[in-house]
Amino acid sequence: MNIILASQSPNRKKLLLKAGIEFKVFVPDIEEKDFINPKRPSYSCLQLARLKALKAKKKYPKNVIIGCDQMAFLKGKLFGKALTKRQALENLIQLQGKTHNLFTAVCILWEHKSFNYISKSSMTMRGLTVKQIKNYISKEKPLFAAGSYHIESSGISLFKKIKSEDFNSIEGLPLIQIINQLIKWGYPLFQDPY
Repeated sequence: MNIILASQSPNRKKLLLKAGIEFKVFVPDIEEKDFINPKRPSYSCLQLARLKALKAKKKYPKNVIIGCDQMAFLKGKLFGKALTKRQALENLIQLQGKTHNLFTAVCILWEHKSFNYISKSSMTMRGLTVKQIKNYISKEKPLFAAGSYHIESSGISLFKKIKSEDFNSIEGLPLIQIINQLIKWGYPLFQDPY
């Protein structure tokens, strides 16, 4: 069972490696902003994960494909990937002191099978000053991350409370659900290498 991760995220790669899953990477070329609908955040997130998986499936039709996406959502506004420090600053100013939802979607395709899953985490950010936010951005450079924070490193300090069924989903992949599905499809977990 050969696995393709349809993502260029270094963190997602790290998560799959942590789980002992062997894979190759395919970077799908999708203009994400064309598929974002703030009125349907979880649907937008899943649609992008599915589009990424379908793009990879065209190139690797016999492989297991894992497509994923992530979006932060607060009061009718989606916070996707900040492309500049200024945008990251604006995002974090709006999120500080409030609770937002972080959606992490995954679409797994194999042969004629499909598995779709959306993880919803509740993220309560502490009240922060503009100076604290600027210092965080300067230190962490949280560009190309949903919500403009890296929870896997010093971004954890931005939060006072997090509720999630799988903390890995906050980092980029709902690993428990992915592993459950791969095992269901016959993935040889802890296979003897000899």
